[in-house]
Amino acid sequence: MEQVEILKKYIISGDFKEARKIARTFDITVLGTKLLKMSFDTQNVAIYFFLQDWLSDEESAELHNITATLLGVGLVWIPGANYLAMHHLEKAIVLSPNNIEYKKAILYYYIVPESPLSRDNALFYANQILASEPDNSCALDVLDSIKWRDKKEIEAQKILEHLEKYEVKINESDDEWGYMRVYDKSNKKVWIFRPDRTFDRVNRDKI
Repeated sequence: MEQVEILKKYIISGDFKEARKIARTFDITVLGTKLLKMSFDTQNVAIYFFLQDWLSDEESAELHNITATLLGVGLVWIPGANYLAMHHLEKAIVLSPNNIEYKKAILYYYIVPESPLSRDNALFYANQILASEPDNSCALDVLDSIKWRDKKEIEAQKILEHLEKYEVKINESDDEWGYMRVYDKSNKKVWIFRPDRTFDRVNRDKI
């Protein structure tokens, strides 16, 4: 039986002590790739708990980064996975503050729908990246996104200041939890305000 299959058997069965012995035989980068593929193949959260158990004894930037990738890509279906992934990347950055790749990775969590990374932190990391790589497209895109959201928030506030024309409903569905729908009675348009107060307008005749 190949080492990776032995590793999978120990992880799935919850024998993290033996799994860790096998995991140490892999280069850390190779291990991350193997665990990510394992998560695609099995969709088993035991892989995350294995890494969390390891981190509780031996914290390292590399392990936090592997765990973040696992959550943000392989096990992203878990509720709150993006928040957990961002948390692990923040830990990786604290442990390895000069690693620019971790800072690039964390910017992803500003542009995902839930946007768990705050505007101020996104701006902070983007500027740090641009200090080293002035043409980095990811950081530049985030700065453009921040400017766009700032503009939208100003426009949104103007709308919300004249709510006598509107009907407001807080939406807590699975798809749009925390979003606010504002129905413009005059032209039968619906403005959908995200939790960050930016918005879209859609053509609907009711909320």
